[in-house]
Amino acid sequence: MDLFNAVSQRYPQHLVELTTFSYQTPMIDHVEWFATHSVIIAAHGAALAHGLWLEPNSTVLELFPANYYPVDLFGSLIEQVGSHRIPYYAGASTLANADAEGKQAFLRHNKSGKQRYFARQANMTVPIPIILELLDQALTPLQFEEWMQNRRNELHERTQLVLSSA
Repeated sequence: MDLFNAVSQRYPQHLVELTTFSYQTPMIDHVEWFATHSVIIAAHGAALAHGLWLEPNSTVLELFPANYYPVDLFGSLIEQVGSHRIPYYAGASTLANADAEGKQAFLRHNKSGKQRYFARQANMTVPIPIILELLDQALTPLQFEEWMQNRRNELHERTQLVLSSA
């Protein structure tokens, strides 16, 4: 079963769309699309800069390829407009380990060179059950609020660490 069918069956009360943008897609189409969708599943990449146009409380499931370091660029942008981002690192062995394994990938990743290039060019496969579990988190307010509070605490700790070492 493909992702589109799995999501459509799991959430029949929601409109599910499969959209592909290319460099030929007019900018206004990107802006309008991001401004009119509340849950987005997307691979990490420049298109997520359109997160600027999200409505508050929208959610983006940002997927990173295996061995790619977790850049927080788009997460910060998405959170600045009052929306939420759930990162997932495709190389993680389980959803529960995704954050820890993503951070480990960050620590061992060569940020300037061939490794980054090849990680970005590789095909990415995320098992459908993991996507569905991520969507459950995004669409279940209590679970999502708990996840967001943990995220806020982590960012606060990271900020304190940076400020104290400056």
